[in-house]
Amino acid sequence: LEEDPDEKPACAKLAMSWQYVVNGGLIILIGILLKKLFVPAPRPLPPPPRRKVLPQRTFTLKELSYFNGNNPVDEMDGEKCVYLALNGTVFDVTAGRAFYGPPHGPYQCFAGHDATRGLATMEFLTKEEWDDTSDLSPQQKQVALEWEEKFRMKYIVRGTLVRDGDRQEATNPPAAGDR
Repeated sequence: LEEDPDEKPACAKLAMSWQYVVNGGLIILIGILLKKLFVPAPRPLPPPPRRKVLPQRTFTLKELSYFNGNNPVDEMDGEKCVYLALNGTVFDVTAGRAFYGPPHGPYQCFAGHDATRGLATMEFLTKEEWDDTSDLSPQQKQVALEWEEKFRMKYIVRGTLVRDGDRQEATNPPAAGDR
């Protein structure tokens, strides 16, 4: 048997292949270090602006309808606020405008409305008149309560939804929509 004088022993081939792996790893490590040195880290987003604290009040359906995200609210420096009611509580969901506000929020149909039935049944319908939700099933009522818990943790409560004749005029300032 003749041996090729140019052929290297197997252990030398193995050592050379490890050199390629180590050199490749070092090149990657150097690239990562250079990126950290010369590419600035992204700046963290500024905290969201603090919402004004307004006294809680009662809202009728007509008054609530003003807060649909299309109308400027004087008390909020002209901001177009989005409110919705759930289980009789009015929430300021302006911070979630991408979900609840116009023009493309997937839940925008609830802006300025009582969303109890719609969220309990996941039907994207609202009523313009008072909605007595006593006909909801126990499961649907539980779903509405779960939504309310989430809203209480995430959004500001602005007041209570009442029927037109149930409002105590002496305790409420005029609504923005009544001007």
